[in-house]
Amino acid sequence: LLRPVWRHSVGVVAGKERTLHEIEHGILRGMNEPRVHTAIVCASVSCPDLRPEAFAPERLEAQLDDQVRLFLGNTGKGMKIEASRLYLSSIFKWFEEDFGGVLRFITHYASPLDQKAPGRPGGRPDGGGERGYGGSGIPGDSSDGKRPDRPHIKAAVRGSVHFREHH
Repeated sequence: LLRPVWRHSVGVVAGKERTLHEIEHGILRGMNEPRVHTAIVCASVSCPDLRPEAFAPERLEAQLDDQVRLFLGNTGKGMKIEASRLYLSSIFKWFEEDFGGVLRFITHYASPLDQKAPGRPGGRPDGGGERGYGGSGIPGDSSDGKRPDRPHIKAAVRGSVHFREHH
């Protein structure tokens, strides 16, 4: 009775009784599709917004791309660039191995505004209760140097990256 909601059975999926934890970590994350993290909604304020339509097989690729862009474009949730700091959702910290390089992932989906904004390199991580990374990159960034050119994001990363706490 007092178990977290994630460990309670929620119904039958693929012929087997499942919990939300099994669905997220066993099924969805097992697809090796990082965009799914912007489609999973746990109903906390900081989670990605609930899509106003159901995901449909014939539109799934476009819907997932759109969901990533909407999440990153929401400066209160996904990504915010301020001076020489890049603020990211903690989703990118918790599941960094799923993204195959967080920096490469976010630069692929960054809005045109973020791509054109003037960068201001410098700055230092201040900690401040958030996990900060300075220097040349962020955790889990295994990119091969073939990143899209997003000077504002790269300049912010040279300053510091901070992960927001989720509520």
